[in-house]
Amino acid sequence: MLGLLVLTGVALGVVGFSRYFADALAWRRYPWELFYRTIQLVSLDFNTWDKPLDWTLQVARLLMPALAVYAAVKGLAALYFEQLQTLRVRLFARGHTIICGLGQKGLLLARRLRERGERVVVIEQDEENDLIRAARNAGCVVLLGDATEPYVLARAGISRAHHIVAVCRDDGLNAEIAVRSRDFAAARGFPLHCICHIFDTRLWSLLKEQGMLPGKSQNLRLDFWNVYEEGAAELLKHDSEFPAPVAGTCPNALVVGIGRMGESLLVELARRWSQLRGSGRDRICLTTVDRLANAKRDFLLSEYPDLADT
Repeated sequence: MLGLLVLTGVALGVVGFSRYFADALAWRRYPWELFYRTIQLVSLDFNTWDKPLDWTLQVARLLMPALAVYAAVKGLAALYFEQLQTLRVRLFARGHTIICGLGQKGLLLARRLRERGERVVVIEQDEENDLIRAARNAGCVVLLGDATEPYVLARAGISRAHHIVAVCRDDGLNAEIAVRSRDFAAARGFPLHCICHIFDTRLWSLLKEQGMLPGKSQNLRLDFWNVYEEGAAELLKHDSEFPAPVAGTCPNALVVGIGRMGESLLVELARRWSQLRGSGRDRICLTTVDRLANAKRDFLLSEYPDLADT
C-alpha cells in the first residue's frame, strides 16, 4: 500500500508540474526535471507559486511529505521495537502472566488468557519462530531473549507479575526458570505463582512422589505439571466407567498412536483398572496400533513392569 501511494504521489507530481510549466522554457518540461521537482516535494522544497496550482500538484505536495514522515516513523518504530515493547511492559504490565517458551502450548495458553482479558508477556529466544506474529496479533507482548537470564525476566516485569509459566522444550530450562523465579520472589511483597512444565513423565511422577508438587518457598508457589499425564487423566474423566465384567472376558481398550500422550493414556488405563480390580486377577486387555507397535510395547513393559500383570 505504501509503495502504491508513493507511485501515485510521483505520478501526480509529474503530471502537475508538466501542467504548471506548460508555458515555461522547454528544459523545465524535460521528464527528469519534472521527476526531480516531484522528489523535492518530500522536503517541502518548492516555492515558485506565481500562478494557480493544478489539483494534481496540490495533492502531490501534501501526499509526498506525509508519506516521508510515515515511512520515517515506521522505520524508527522497527529500529527500536524491542525498546518500545520493554517500555510498554514497564508502564502498563501489572498482575500479568509471563509465558516462557512460545511453542504450541505457550501460544494456546497465551490466546486463552488474552480471551479472558488478562495481560500476557511472552519470552521467546528464537527470533525466527513463526508463532511470534500470532502471539502479537493476539495482543501479547513478545520479548526476545533467554528466559533463564535474570535481566530478561526483569524486562518482562517479573517483579510485578502474578504468574510465570515455563513451557520451554527442555525440562532443564524450565527447572532453571523456576530457580530464577524463586530468587525474584524472595524480594517481592506478594507471592508469585510459578507453573513449570515437565516433559519427562517419569521425572514428573518422581517429583510428585517426593512431595514436590506443589510447594511454597519465600513467596513462591511452585507447581509442576505434565500435559500428557494430566491430559490422559482429564480425558478418562469423561468415560471412566469400565463395563460390567462378563465371565471369561476382560475389558478391551484400543489406543491408536503410541506417542507421549498414548503412553500416558495406556498407563492411566492400567492404573485405574488395577485400583478397580483390587486383589482380583482379572486383567485389562490393552490393544495398541502404531507403526512401531512391537518396539514400543517392549519399551513400555520395561519402563512399567506392572503392566504385564495388569
